[in-house]
Amino acid sequence: MASKKHPVIILGGGPAGAATAMYLLRKGIIPVIVERDDRPRYHVGESLTGASQIALRELGLGPALDAQ
Repeated sequence: MASKKHPVIILGGGPAGAATAMYLLRKGIIPVIVERDDRPRYHVGESLTGASQIALRELGLGPALDAQ
């Protein structure tokens, strides 16, 4: 199988990795996310700060945030 090269590899598909991937995709850069876990996981203490909510809204996720 031939390997495809990607200019960016993101380690971890959590909030920061996913947001980074979305920003890169908007610039036409296709990243690869490497995630150790095979499903989403819940971590005690995780929350969204005001700054992260601004970034998520910039990425077009405002309606999803409001629905939660």
